[in-house]
Formats: sequence, C-alpha cells, structure tokens
Amino acid sequence: MAIAATTPYQLFRSEKLPVSWENGFQENLQNWPLELQPQLRSAWEIALTQAFPSRKDESWRWMDYKNLDLESLSLNSQGSRLNLAVCHVDEKGELITVPGSLPDGVIVTTLRELLTSNADLAARLLKDHKLANDGLFSVLPSALANDGLIVYV
Repeated sequence: MAIAATTPYQLFRSEKLPVSWENGFQENLQNWPLELQPQLRSAWEIALTQAFPSRKDESWRWMDYKNLDLESLSLNSQGSRLNLAVCHVDEKGELITVPGSLPDGVIVTTLRELLTSNADLAARLLKDHKLANDGLFSVLPSALANDGLIVYV
C-alpha cells in the first residue's frame, strides 16, 4: 500500500515504525537473558520516541526512501550464526592465525557465544553499554540486534 509523503521534507513513505518490527522485537526479546531484557526494552522505547530523519537533516538531505517499503523488511529474530575467524599481529609484527592464541585477558567472540561461556561478563558489558542516541537509525540496532561482535581487552 503506497502512502503519500505528507511534507516535502519527508524521506520515507511512512513516518511510523512498521508493526512487523514491533513483532520482531518481541520475538527477539525472548532470545535474551532476563537481566538484559530491560536494556533492550529501553532501547526500543527510545526508538519509538525518535523522529524519522528528514531533508532538514544535512546528512539525509539528498536521500529518498519513499520507494522502500519498510513494512516488507522482515527481521530475523532467530539470528544467523556469526562465523568468526580471529587473527592478530604480535609484538614482532607477525600475523598469528592460530585459534586461541590471543594474549591473556583478550576475548574476541560473538555475543551469543559469550552469553553461553561467560554470562556474567556479557551482562556486565551490556549493562555498561551506552545507547547511541543520535537518531532513530542509531538506536534501532541496540533494540533489534540478535548477536554481535565482542572484543574485550
């Protein structure tokens, strides 16, 4: 269904978050431990208060997404397994690709794996995480993410 823009500044067909995204958020929320759910809910509530960008915003001025049907974009609440291969450069400048060869105290993993292997650290890192709040599309990833990369030093 095509919805006409209501102002010349409008970039998107509709200036409301799609209902399917709300459903995806609710499904995704069930995948997270209870102690992390309040932070995700908070991110979603902040997203609901954010305005869609418009042509008045310099960084969005030349964009036009009226043909993009946000409602048709489905969210993968089950997540896709991230395949992570870690390599690093040691003090001598040599590339190290041997799994498990990171220096002591350095953890590079996915969020899902960290929740399984060290739930306390994952919860602490996410509780300390400050939400990006520079507009709708900066806060949505915090509300809708179902995995992520963790680099802990």
